[in-house]
Amino acid sequence: MKIQEGDPVILEIETKDGVKKFRSRILKIYISGFVIAEPLYMGRPLDLAAGQRVEGHIMKKDAVYGFSSLIRYGETESGRRSLILSWPEGWKRIQRRNDVRLEIRVPVEIWVEEETGEKKYMRLVEGTTRDLSAGGAKVETKEKVNAEQVLLSLFVPDEKISLPARVLRTGTYVAVDPKTKQTKMFYWTSLKFLAIQEEKKQQILRFIFQKQQELRFKGLI
Repeated sequence: MKIQEGDPVILEIETKDGVKKFRSRILKIYISGFVIAEPLYMGRPLDLAAGQRVEGHIMKKDAVYGFSSLIRYGETESGRRSLILSWPEGWKRIQRRNDVRLEIRVPVEIWVEEETGEKKYMRLVEGTTRDLSAGGAKVETKEKVNAEQVLLSLFVPDEKISLPARVLRTGTYVAVDPKTKQTKMFYWTSLKFLAIQEEKKQQILRFIFQKQQELRFKGLI
C-alpha cells in the first residue's frame, strides 16, 4: 500500500471525554514513519505523549486502510505543530465500493429549469437527502421536483458539491410531527448523478466513509 503526502487521515484518540475521531492529513513520509498535522480538540492541541498508541485510517481512491501506530514525538515548523507516527506493522484494507448507500441527511439545493411562455428560468427547490451514494441520492423536499434532469448541490461539511442529475422516480409520504401530532406531506425524488468527475466522487465517498465510521462507533450500524 502506497501512501502519499496530502492523503486524508482519520485518527481515533482517547480524550478526557472518551475516544474521539479527528481529521488530519499526511505532511511528510519517512522510512520509519510519517508526519501528520496535529489534530485540535475544541480549538486546542491535544495533550499527546510519545509512546501513546493511536488507531487511524488513511483514505485512498480504491480503499480505506486501517492502521495502529505509536506517537514518536511532535515537532514545530513555522509555528505549526505536527506529530510523527511510527510506521505501522500492518495495514487493514477496507474495500470502498461506489454503490455503498447510507442514510445520511445533508442539505441540498435542486435547480429545476422551467418555462413560462417563451421565457426559461431556474427554480430553486430546497431539501435534504434521505440517503446518499457516490452514484446518486434520494432527496426530500416540500415542493415537487417536476423535471427529467436537474442540477443538484450537496452541502457536506466545509464543501459544496454541484452535480447534474437525472430524475429516476418520485413520490410522496406523510410525516407526523411528534410535538403537534399534525401531519405534513413531503415529496421524495430519486436521483442518478450524471458525468460525475472523479474528484467529486472521491469527496462523496470520503464523506460517506466518515459517517459510516461515526455510526459504527456509536453502535448505530
